[in-house]
Amino acid sequence: MNLSTPLYALTVSEFSELIQEQLKSLQPPIKNQITNLETDNVDINWVSENLKIPKSTIHTKVCRMEIPCKKRGKPLIFSKNEIIEWNNSGRAKVIQEIDFTPVKSIKKIK
Repeated sequence: MNLSTPLYALTVSEFSELIQEQLKSLQPPIKNQITNLETDNVDINWVSENLKIPKSTIHTKVCRMEIPCKKRGKPLIFSKNEIIEWNNSGRAKVIQEIDFTPVKSIKKIK
């Protein structure tokens, strides 16, 4: 298409074709981005089952910003990769995972 022609001299079909060409050049490929985001998102049920901690503890950790979270509120959305990385990096154990075996008392020496 000849771009030296003024816009007011273009026919409707030529103008429509020009606009469509410009829009195509501006749009990034969306298909790959959407599939990557959909497969990475997990909900609180997945996190609870895989980390073996209750949902209430997860809610508390999200409020205290102790666990990575993509979206707060209802529903909570987590990144599967971030949760796995956070878990493997040596997260602090929650109360339900700590073994509460009694510690031997130390006798005081007089």
